[in-house]
Amino acid sequence: MSEINSSNQSLNNILDKLGINSSKEKFAPKETKDQLGQEDFLKLMTTQLQNQDPFAPVDNADFIAQMAQFSTVTGITSMDQTMKSVSEQLSEMRIASTTQLMGHSVLVPGKFARPDNDGVISGVVDLPDVASNLNIIFETADHFKGVINRPIKKVPSLRDITIANLFFENSTRTKLSFEIAEKRLSADVINFSASQSSVKKGETLIDTVNNILSMKVDMIVMRHPNAGAAHFLHQHVNATIINAGDGSHEHPTQALLDSYSIREKLGSVNGKKVVIIGDILHSRVALSNIYALKLLGAKVMVCGPQSLIPKYISDLGVLVANDLIKALNWCDVANMLRVQNERMEISYFPSVREYSQQYGLTKPILDSLNKDIIIMHPGPINRGVEITSEIADSKNAIILDQVENGVAIRMAIIYLLASKIKS
Repeated sequence: MSEINSSNQSLNNILDKLGINSSKEKFAPKETKDQLGQEDFLKLMTTQLQNQDPFAPVDNADFIAQMAQFSTVTGITSMDQTMKSVSEQLSEMRIASTTQLMGHSVLVPGKFARPDNDGVISGVVDLPDVASNLNIIFETADHFKGVINRPIKKVPSLRDITIANLFFENSTRTKLSFEIAEKRLSADVINFSASQSSVKKGETLIDTVNNILSMKVDMIVMRHPNAGAAHFLHQHVNATIINAGDGSHEHPTQALLDSYSIREKLGSVNGKKVVIIGDILHSRVALSNIYALKLLGAKVMVCGPQSLIPKYISDLGVLVANDLIKALNWCDVANMLRVQNERMEISYFPSVREYSQQYGLTKPILDSLNKDIIIMHPGPINRGVEITSEIADSKNAIILDQVENGVAIRMAIIYLLASKIKS
């Protein structure tokens, strides 16, 4: 019982920061049928159900005990029958307890970030609002980080939500991360592959999505090779859309999980020095990271060959360096990016060997620094090019932590957006 009250208090703290009246009666004492009439007892049970922790596992022991009490009043003796009779009510109440969160802006870093009344991500958000909501996402992710690290990893929060994953580009980490996040929240999941769809027959993006939405899908997660595809889509369809990466433009959820990982490791992002090293020109991760890190108060530098650094990137308030050693000595965190050969139509450097010699992170280079730094990589890793296996697998690297945090962050984003749909 104390664990449930503790979790409720944590959730209430988030609601209080949003200015939402989250006060609820504490769990009522478990009266017996002899002490209360049947009608009053049922009201008591409703109060207890409303106070159930939305992050609690499906087969929470305390809830099962409550259902046992419920059965003594209703005359239903089978636990299966009891669960069937109250499961729908429980699901609605658990979601209702946090649905007010979506009355406020919930966002991903970048230019377009405010869900409107229909749950569509749109509009430009003022800087203070954005930074505040990033922290709301992080605090929600803290809860889900606990969920995915316990024996029962599934919560019933989104039992009635259907999510379609539309991936028009190849993906391993992002696609699996979204799918796992959705299933951990008990959502129904549909996976769409462009290579096996009517897109190959000439169907447009809007027609494809509208057909999917006609099947009563509630949310779209989309990765697309063209920059701005997610923003274009939300202008033409009435649905909640999460950008899972659009060309070389942005990758918002990756930036959120990277910032969250820094926060987890160093306690805060504010004031930390982060250098992004590699192919900045073609990287959607770089741009979204710059937006998110700057919003959270970090100092950002980009480093790489001049041919792979956008001409006016300093206008975003970042430092620019071409010297790897200088950049590493400056930073607290180094985020290594791969060279995105699939987006290159011309050669931007003489050879992979020369690039690796100039900008590859090796153990001798790391040992030569006068301090320890954190090493990150969004994946996939090209071992022996931008980073050696010795570094990727070292104690300085938090690459696998990023992958784990990606599930928690995406659970938080989906949960917050889906709660608005439920409302």
